[in-house]
Amino acid sequence: MASLSDDFRVIVPDLPGHGDSASLPPGADFRWLADRLAALILELQPQGLCLVGWSLGAMVAWDLLRRHPGIPVRGLVTIDMVPRLLNDQDWPYGLRAGRDYHVFDRQIELMRTNWPASVDLFVPRILAPGKTARRQQLIARAKAIALGNDPQSMAAVYQLMVEQDFRADLAGIRVPALVMAGAQSQLYRAAASEWIAAEIPQAQLRSFDGSGHAPQLEQPEEFNRALADFAVSLQAPMVPRPFGHPGAGTDH
Repeated sequence: MASLSDDFRVIVPDLPGHGDSASLPPGADFRWLADRLAALILELQPQGLCLVGWSLGAMVAWDLLRRHPGIPVRGLVTIDMVPRLLNDQDWPYGLRAGRDYHVFDRQIELMRTNWPASVDLFVPRILAPGKTARRQQLIARAKAIALGNDPQSMAAVYQLMVEQDFRADLAGIRVPALVMAGAQSQLYRAAASEWIAAEIPQAQLRSFDGSGHAPQLEQPEEFNRALADFAVSLQAPMVPRPFGHPGAGTDH
């Protein structure tokens, strides 16, 4: 944020259940997440909006583009995420461990009943493998942040993520996209990001050789430079369209 804020207006919301945001309301579905983000955008009215989503945030961004076409998004950046977590015979690019629903059931139950243990198991997997001192520092930092999240909300959100399938929506994305991925991701295969970049009409792929699931933490300088270059490339004049009325305009 400090690096990019000199040249861009950087808005970083905590999603429901994360950080200082309120818990996920009982019965809320996945659409509720995108609707909250759309409401925030309409309130702040950022100009030349480049939407950046990491992990869960990528799914929320895909849903927002699908269901709120009137939001004037200039460009999309997704970071090491796939449109469907569960693998089957026709889809090998989901979560590496996502062979069946029982895997997710066990993870969700642990999140509900023992959040610290879930954090201890999951956080090291978001980084590239290794035993460097820097990796241990990042793990400690990420664990401290994750422990502040609401466990019940996190379990509910993860359950909602398991139920999503955005594969059919990617070809309809009509804005330039940057698909970022960590070459050493312990969660997703490199071929998954290649598939996404090929599916989105105006997409380019950027892989980070020294990163896992979180290149923004593991290679921050390279990540910020790639993100800034992409954002600058979006600054060409844009044809005006209605703002604040989902479904009222077409993508340019």
